[in-house]
Amino acid sequence: MKQRNPHPFFELTNHERRGIYIILLVSVFMWFLPELIQKCKDPQDAEIRFENLTSTFFSDEENPNQREDSSAGFVSMPSKIPLRFFDPNIIGEKEWISMGLRPKTAHTVRRYIEKGGRFRKPEDLQKIWGMDAGLCKSLIPFVRIKEEQNAKTASIGYHWRDTTQTRRRINARPIFINSADSVLWESLPGIGPALAHRIVSYRERLGGFVSVNQLSEVWNLPDSVLQKIKNRLQFDDKIKKMDINQSSVQEFGRHPYFGFRLAKIIVNYREQHGIFQTLEDIQKIALIDKNKYDQIRPYLTIGTSSP
Repeated sequence: MKQRNPHPFFELTNHERRGIYIILLVSVFMWFLPELIQKCKDPQDAEIRFENLTSTFFSDEENPNQREDSSAGFVSMPSKIPLRFFDPNIIGEKEWISMGLRPKTAHTVRRYIEKGGRFRKPEDLQKIWGMDAGLCKSLIPFVRIKEEQNAKTASIGYHWRDTTQTRRRINARPIFINSADSVLWESLPGIGPALAHRIVSYRERLGGFVSVNQLSEVWNLPDSVLQKIKNRLQFDDKIKKMDINQSSVQEFGRHPYFGFRLAKIIVNYREQHGIFQTLEDIQKIALIDKNKYDQIRPYLTIGTSSP
């Protein structure tokens, strides 16, 4: 009887052999990859960059090891940066950049100040998003917060004051609803930094408050707090208005009372029927009833030129 050959369990096809070779080559490459990457780096260049950064903020007598974390997140800076006292609420983008801040971060800080934000103490620099921790630690001792002097004081202008004392001084003083910054809003009972920032931000989008009740539209402002601060608020005529015959879709759309849907309808109606002759003519648009008109009327003005 003819004997049958056993099943070839240990025999490999050409495709299987080729696959094994490829796996072996990839494994060897991955094994030596970290060493290849390390050799591609220039350790001398890294050392030079570190020395430049440490020499920026420290004299020869100081220990550069205190700035171990300062080499990350910087842009190209001069070899020597003069450290001086500064007020973060006053300096501009160029001064921030000259002290080591990245241009994008410096721009963010400027926008924060323009929208009513304030640095109340030196440690608030730590809240700047994207700011290097080492740079922040070096700049904090040089921060001096300026506060505007009370008009009743003997001298005029600015002087160095502690912000806590300033808030106590203005705690019983009424504020103007359309010009108060976030520091003044924080002097009111129940208003913290986050809520003060939201009030100023909403006021900027709105163009100014025409009624105390509009504060109830600020997100997360409790009615109980609003009732407490009502008698502390005074109105000042600083309302920003939009020309009904000139404003664009973007200008109307950014306003909380319009939105982009209504903005497009207004502009399309104006282009089809010509300019509005009176403000009341805007009520010819179906979406603008009497209540809506009364709401948006304080923020509109009219020009006679064609859009």
